[in-house]
Amino acid sequence: MGVDFLKHAAPTFQKSWNNGRTDLATPDLFTREHGARTRSVTAQCHPNSTVTPGTAVTLVKEGAALIVLEGSRAVGTIDRTPGDEIARIAAAGGVALGKVCSYYPISGSFDVDIH
Repeated sequence: MGVDFLKHAAPTFQKSWNNGRTDLATPDLFTREHGARTRSVTAQCHPNSTVTPGTAVTLVKEGAALIVLEGSRAVGTIDRTPGDEIARIAAAGGVALGKVCSYYPISGSFDVDIH
């Protein structure tokens, strides 16, 4: 009668830590979504090169400039890159990924989002 009686007579304790989990995971008006950090810079097209917006590119650090590669072909150069962005790319091995967001054929330049 001892242990069986205590188990039936004592109120059961239930952990309820996950009851509000779905409420916390549901987005509402005040939910902030953090996307990947990107920075947009302007590159000058190399002669006889064109790019298409939406194209994935690779950026390679070469001195104080960045060379924009589409596959293995150099399509542009970024001469005025902010110093903190150069330091971040140098810390990542000198290579970064990017995406062409717009192309300006009259000026021969295009904007690249650095990821």
